[in-house]
Amino acid sequence: MPNARKGIIILSMPEIPPQHHRPNICQTTIDLLESIALEEMALSHVLNAEAEKIQYFIGHLSPCTPTEVLSDFNIIINETLETVIMKEWLLLRKLEKVTRFYTKHFSSNCQSFSDCKPNHCDTGSNYCETSCQMYTKKGNCR
Repeated sequence: MPNARKGIIILSMPEIPPQHHRPNICQTTIDLLESIALEEMALSHVLNAEAEKIQYFIGHLSPCTPTEVLSDFNIIINETLETVIMKEWLLLRKLEKVTRFYTKHFSSNCQSFSDCKPNHCDTGSNYCETSCQMYTKKGNCR
């Protein structure tokens, strides 16, 4: 039982143990950007399929098509587009968070992503991680 004193339980924050296969900050940022790009591609396929569905439907309309069929089709297309719009909004928020994280943790004078080093490597703090060790000769944070 974590830190029990006089009947009071004090819970500590969970910590993720260090492991060899965990990516560094740079790789994690790249993975997040790649995931956004892949989701955007998937959404473009959904939109393309909806466009083809509309083209097919319009191509097979006749003067005898009941208005209920037109209305139902319109509702289905609108629901799909609303879902895509919501997903796009979520992806935009994800991109904003990744961008904010990147600018907060990496030097602003980077010419390219590979030139960047985490800002906390320059602070002289005791917070030293694998990504800091890549940028120092001795493997220690400055």
